[in-house]
Amino acid sequence: MGYGVYRFMDAGKTWQMMGLEKTRAIHRIILHPDDPITVFVGAIGSPWGEQEYRGLYKTTDGGKT
Repeated sequence: MGYGVYRFMDAGKTWQMMGLEKTRAIHRIILHPDDPITVFVGAIGSPWGEQEYRGLYKTTDGGKT
């Protein structure tokens, strides 16, 4: 798919870019077990050298922010 986080709402027919495209490689995405619009994303960024976008990201509104 490319860099960043995507989502779909129609069984995968169309995908919407939600952001984090500058993070490059996404390591893990975890949804909160009791609140599925709370999402944690672990971003590796480029594995070689420092990467300012590497880190843990959290949204509490399903990726709108």
